[in-house]
Amino acid sequence: MEQNREKWSINSTLGDVLDSVIGYELLSFIAYYSGKTIEDFNKFYIRSIKLKSYAIIQRFTGVMFDRRIASWIIDKLNLYEKRKEPYPDKISFSHKWWKSSIIYQIFVPSFQDANHDGIGDLKGIIERFEHILSLNVDTILLSPIFDSPMYDAGYDIKDFYEINPLFGSKKDLKELIVLCHQNNLKIVLTLPISQTSDQHAWFDISIDGSMDEFDSSAKINFADKSEENNKNTNFENKNYYIVNDGPNNWQSFYGDSAWLYQRINKNYYLHLKSSKQLDLNWDMDFVREEMIKVMIYWKEFGIDGLFLESASIIAKNEAYPEGSKSLAVLTGVVGIENYIYQPKLFDWLNEIYLALKQDAPDFLIIADCLRMHDNYTRLISGDATKRSDLGLNYNQFEEPGQRRFQSNYLPLDYLSNVWLKMQLAADNSYWPVLFCEDPKHPRIVSRMQNHNLYRNQIAKLIATLQLTAKGTVMLYQGQELGQINAPFHSIDQIRDIESQLRYEKLNEQLHFAEDSESLDRIIRGSRDHARVPIVWDNEYLNGDFSQNDTTWIDCFADPKMSVAEQGNDSHSILNYYRSLTSLRSHYATLVYGKLALISKYNNSILRYFRYDDYHAFYVEANLTDEVLNVIGFSPSQLLRQAQENNVKTPESLDRTILISNYPDRNQQDFIKNSELRPYETFVVKLF
Repeated sequence: MEQNREKWSINSTLGDVLDSVIGYELLSFIAYYSGKTIEDFNKFYIRSIKLKSYAIIQRFTGVMFDRRIASWIIDKLNLYEKRKEPYPDKISFSHKWWKSSIIYQIFVPSFQDANHDGIGDLKGIIERFEHILSLNVDTILLSPIFDSPMYDAGYDIKDFYEINPLFGSKKDLKELIVLCHQNNLKIVLTLPISQTSDQHAWFDISIDGSMDEFDSSAKINFADKSEENNKNTNFENKNYYIVNDGPNNWQSFYGDSAWLYQRINKNYYLHLKSSKQLDLNWDMDFVREEMIKVMIYWKEFGIDGLFLESASIIAKNEAYPEGSKSLAVLTGVVGIENYIYQPKLFDWLNEIYLALKQDAPDFLIIADCLRMHDNYTRLISGDATKRSDLGLNYNQFEEPGQRRFQSNYLPLDYLSNVWLKMQLAADNSYWPVLFCEDPKHPRIVSRMQNHNLYRNQIAKLIATLQLTAKGTVMLYQGQELGQINAPFHSIDQIRDIESQLRYEKLNEQLHFAEDSESLDRIIRGSRDHARVPIVWDNEYLNGDFSQNDTTWIDCFADPKMSVAEQGNDSHSILNYYRSLTSLRSHYATLVYGKLALISKYNNSILRYFRYDDYHAFYVEANLTDEVLNVIGFSPSQLLRQAQENNVKTPESLDRTILISNYPDRNQQDFIKNSELRPYETFVVKLF
């Protein structure tokens, strides 16, 4: 019998790989971590080179490329070859509420403390609801609020069916849902689906093999959580987690071994995050069923959507092979190739999608695209994929070849270019999500050169680029204030478990109990910068976040930049955000309209049109901290550019600046022979 020959081999050419949807993504991934781009592969004189010519490919591209990396690409391509084409079918464009939405992401522990215990809560969100409304947002996205020991800020779930008592109760959540809906806001919850806390009942089942050893109250309580659809579940001899007889060389994201030894049953449990967060075994049908039951429960509770946190890493290579040394050097994580780009992820996301959308087509599903390149977001999200509605990718946070705990400044032109490419990739299926802050990265303003001098201008410039962009906009609490990194000076101030573990690891490697350089590196990249409480009013204790003497993480005063102070300043960052969100809410052109880019990528000046048949806007920005000598276009140049980009223009154009981050520029005719100041930007409504 003739053996089946696999399509992809070391004799496949770079051009063949680039022409494949998955191949293009894999090469983009390799290029990104090598500090390069996909264009370094996509050159006519190397497209014919075969994959087996490792050294030649590496020499011509500057991308790390060897036998192990080539083999990984080939294996992945052959796995995807066995399925139908992963790219979605062509469909017509459909307007959905989330496509025009401005999402406001809230890190609940640090928003507002209503019961004065030093920790933010659901009642606190209700107390500050007027602030949310003032931002003209129409969706709020909450960080995880489910019952948790809070070892990793609530991402370690102990019980998916209960609200963490620190944050309140189901009654409080219901009150917040009603309040949102009364004010035409949607509410979305973050659900970590890759792992649970080691205090979850499922872990006890996995160790003991039976529910019989639990006390009766625990059994009844667990069965009652998901009501009728959960009562008949047979829990005996079910292992919810990924278990091995022995560890391999895989490394967790937090720097330690990815395997936890359990002495009771003498097994090793996989944890890609901390050792107290164990990875669920999604290959088991009953695990997927249980997780979908959780999602359905909260959908029926009344929320409008779910953010499936860490969705992209739920699928693993079931053989659990040793991690590639080459890919470990490239990415900084040993074993990562065995849980990214797994084809079965498509099937599991489709299961979730169909289960949640069956009777609620307007229920929003956001998929986390952690550790993947941005092209993959188009394969796991979008109307035609039936896998999720929106996908979050994180390439905008670091330049190619950089890592969070190593990099310092982020070029503004890099951030803007990532956003521009996302917008230009939008089609009838894929819809981009524009964001630059979240609970897992340092503050964006602090990543910019000379931010101490130009904090105000930088914050407003980022707001302009984001809120005039095509796609769904997601803001993060404090971003509307131009919040900057906290002045941490000791590891004792850090609550982020990732930062703590990395600090310990660095000091072990350096053989020092304390090391100032490693501390500086950890503080620079810590997630806690995004997690310090909002400064509501500098006149009050803890910035009016909490009346308790101590808070779960240090509060820091921010002179003249509190919500109260900025609210009274017509030229503040806060009121600039309010103006832009109002503008975006009034003009669908800024959401759905076409994008015509005038300036070239990586240019110090960014110029573009947003337009449709009804309105047209012109946006200009200086992406540097230098003074540029030219501003705007002459009327004839502007009209010519508009015609070349098929922008329909009336005979008379309104060239008045609507909004600028330099107040003296507002309401001026923008066509002037004047300097464009550091980080200056403005928006003109042409018609």
